[in-house]
Amino acid sequence: MSNQLRFGFVDTVKKLDVQNRLVSVTESRAFGGTYQWGKSGSFPQELIELVYGSLTARRCVEVRENFIYADGFVNKDDAEFMANPDQTADQLLAEIASYQALHAGFALIIKQNLTSLSEISSVRCVPIGNITRKINGNFLINPRRRGQSVWRQTDDVEYLPYDQNRKPNLVGDELKRQIKLYNEQIGTMLFVYTKKPGQEFYPTPGLYSAYTYMRAEAEYGKIELNKVANGLFSSGIIETPPLSTDLQIDIKGEEIPFSSEKDLFDRDLRSMTGSEAAGGFIHIQNRSNGERQIGTKMTPLNPVGDALDYASKGVDIAKKICRSAGVPPVLAQIDALSGIGDTKQIVDEITYFNFNINKEQAIIQGIFKKLWPDSKGEWIISSSTPIKYFTPEMFATLSKDEIRNLAGFAPSEKTIPNESEKTLAALDSLSPLMASKVLDSMSVDEIRALVGLAPKVIENIQPITGS
Repeated sequence: MSNQLRFGFVDTVKKLDVQNRLVSVTESRAFGGTYQWGKSGSFPQELIELVYGSLTARRCVEVRENFIYADGFVNKDDAEFMANPDQTADQLLAEIASYQALHAGFALIIKQNLTSLSEISSVRCVPIGNITRKINGNFLINPRRRGQSVWRQTDDVEYLPYDQNRKPNLVGDELKRQIKLYNEQIGTMLFVYTKKPGQEFYPTPGLYSAYTYMRAEAEYGKIELNKVANGLFSSGIIETPPLSTDLQIDIKGEEIPFSSEKDLFDRDLRSMTGSEAAGGFIHIQNRSNGERQIGTKMTPLNPVGDALDYASKGVDIAKKICRSAGVPPVLAQIDALSGIGDTKQIVDEITYFNFNINKEQAIIQGIFKKLWPDSKGEWIISSSTPIKYFTPEMFATLSKDEIRNLAGFAPSEKTIPNESEKTLAALDSLSPLMASKVLDSMSVDEIRALVGLAPKVIENIQPITGS
């Protein structure tokens, strides 16, 4: 067998897990039968890791959260209403907005007033990712998300779904059961999201359709880190003389018998590709039947060329992530804003974005109305205005009334200028020399009329009569 290190083609070099972006739901027999949210029920954890690994995705979620909450409830009494002993309705809304922004849904634990079972004493938001739906219609809540190393299925607590029309005697029976089992009232569950085809049991946020782009953006960040960590110098291939006559040394410095040369190639190839290898060096222990290599040789390469090509496409990838989240790139700080054309663009984009956000706000408002129907403010949530996102340069392109309109105010009162005001405005626009010439051409009374004075009266002028 030749002692030459041979490189050839292999059937499979590298595969990424690119799958259908509709989250799977499978039935499990655990705990009397449950619907698993994604593979092994770990979809919420997977989504969180994807979003927090992508700068653009994280920014999109923040933008959605800010728009859903806006400035809270419009009515002050609604905003300051105590939803539970620790939170006002505004604070509860802020927490709901964070889950709605990421998961396209939220979950509430509702407790009844023990002295008046028809009244609600407390409403709290719980992490939607900690919830598992049971086939019997109930819900399981675990203190931790599936996919976390400390998660235990034995920590699941079962909740009945909230039913506003449940008869008081049935509510009382359920409370007795809870107190007997848990020594306290644990409440009932209200799981809120919009059901769509393929999403009958759990929501799938639009952002998840950008799964591959979020991964690509996260991988590029690793490439940049490795380039910095390796000193920002030119990468290359380093060839060194053999250290042994019987063993092959792989690129990690480990001895590999020649009989496993194929395994060595596969292992080296994995080490030479991907973000982990970017900016590093490839080390080959050189062997040949000819002359033995003396000393170390280095062949310069540019292994991050593809990464640089990605950098030129980074904005395009970021925009695709924004599109999947339904967030205008201008709000995710992808596009710069400065000129007159941008003013109309941001107004149009925020108006359309608000149109979709208002649908989500309406769902939240409907839940608050359902829980506390006696509110005089009707739980109206405020809306974000485009003016919050304007730069000083953009303000300079607008009139005062245009700015007032963007802020939601009526135009300022105007009076129609008379002829004198028009003339004075015209004079003011001229240079001092030209204005002086215009005034010289005017009579004394014309000039006096401009400043609101009566004509000058000339006394003792005799009338002109004919001869």
